[in-house]
Amino acid sequence: MNYLEIWINFALHKIKGNSFNEFDLEIHKSSTVEISTFKNHLKVFIGKFGGREEGFLKEITNAFVFVIHGIFEINNCLIESRTGLSLRNINEIEFEGLGAENIIMMIKL
Repeated sequence: MNYLEIWINFALHKIKGNSFNEFDLEIHKSSTVEISTFKNHLKVFIGKFGGREEGFLKEITNAFVFVIHGIFEINNCLIESRTGLSLRNINEIEFEGLGAENIIMMIKL
């Protein structure tokens, strides 16, 4: 069993409201879906990609990327399942799924 828990300190980031969206990875294959927004400060995306399928997120300065399942090449770094990557001072995130079924989560900071 795998379990991922992310804590966000709302007081530290001065965030008062948030929203969570329902999503279905089977419907939104080969694209990222915004699943949560925290007052435009933090945005959380998730996506499911097949082998050799590419994607990107633009207008990003700092982000945390976590590969839930599969293997991705993210900004020229090879990242496998249950591995995270912190990205700072970037303009965009480019990624490509390398396994048969790949699931990625990205947090725009």
